[in-house]
Amino acid sequence: MPIYLAKNIFSLRYVDPKMGLPEFCNLQALPLPEWRGDQKQFNGPGLYGVFLDKRLFYIGLYAGKEKEPFAGSVLERWRKHITYHILRSPEIRFAPSILRKILETLNGAGSDALADCLPAKRDVAALPVEHALINAPGSCTLNKVRFADQNPDLLHQDKEALLERFSFVYVQWPREDLVRICTSAAKPSMWVKSHWLASMERELIRELRPICNSQTSPGTERSDVGPEEFEVMVQTKMESKFEACRDSVPAPASAADMEALAEDEESLTDPNSSLFIEGAADVDRPKVETLLEDLELACPSAWEIYSTNTPDIRIQTKKPIGRTRVLLTLRSNFWGDTEADIEMCNLLGFEAKVGNAPRLSNSFRFDPERHGPADLFVLAGVTLQRIFSRQSE
Repeated sequence: MPIYLAKNIFSLRYVDPKMGLPEFCNLQALPLPEWRGDQKQFNGPGLYGVFLDKRLFYIGLYAGKEKEPFAGSVLERWRKHITYHILRSPEIRFAPSILRKILETLNGAGSDALADCLPAKRDVAALPVEHALINAPGSCTLNKVRFADQNPDLLHQDKEALLERFSFVYVQWPREDLVRICTSAAKPSMWVKSHWLASMERELIRELRPICNSQTSPGTERSDVGPEEFEVMVQTKMESKFEACRDSVPAPASAADMEALAEDEESLTDPNSSLFIEGAADVDRPKVETLLEDLELACPSAWEIYSTNTPDIRIQTKKPIGRTRVLLTLRSNFWGDTEADIEMCNLLGFEAKVGNAPRLSNSFRFDPERHGPADLFVLAGVTLQRIFSRQSE
């Protein structure tokens, strides 16, 4: 089984750090063009390890999309691990309780930089209610900040040098054992996590104690596990469980195992984007998930994809133009709102009608199988041009 080198499957690009975050929160990882979309070696349920300088620092699992365990790509997780785990992503956020613990217990370049962004620095009694670093449930954990504190060079290392240091191992679910997955479950992805993967992941974390997993107690982490050893351990554990459950389905994971899984996975999940996905009809959810991933990957560096609890998705500028930021809204029923007139929408290949929004006054229908990110960004660009025209009047 290959060891995947980050430099061979990802690129890193510099982005503007968000106001209120350290200046080093300025990187986004993107799969190289040849690795985008579904790839057999990167899809399907499985367990993986993430390595810095060939030393394990995180164990994770992947189970595809909610309704289709063999859809999607584990690269969507890996690209976030590269930047989130070293505090280089502009999307890092902390639950208030976690941030308090970081300020009280950690000292190092990463935690110091976080403290410097707060009005009262390390005074936890004066922690603000609202701040760019704070959001529940959060996208970062204490152990990830510990990892950054222990590897301060990662905070300022250039992107090419960073990619040289990361690698991955992915042990996929054996293709000959696909019949073990209950595809008729309400959420097949969650079923395979609960009945098969979560308990194996938890056992591996207990034994290998990678620093960035939340279940690893600070100070007990190991730094001596390489890719080859990890691969052998995962394969052995997977084969052993399959053999023990040859004629039966294992019991679901314990509540503790699932809670631990959720704690680590929350760093990769935007609650509002989950609401957007859940708002789609069951048959459309895989298309909605893929659309979100594609939009994030292709988004121009001066724009961002923002999820709201309405729920809808907004394509907007990172910096306001006057008092305006939103260029386009998208809903999970495949309708959206734009400033472009109906004729322009039709010209760009969208069905359109007069809408109800005060500024984005026309509604358009989009089909993820026909309209890719480029089509939607062109439509957003029409709104951007109209905003600039108003500013110059």
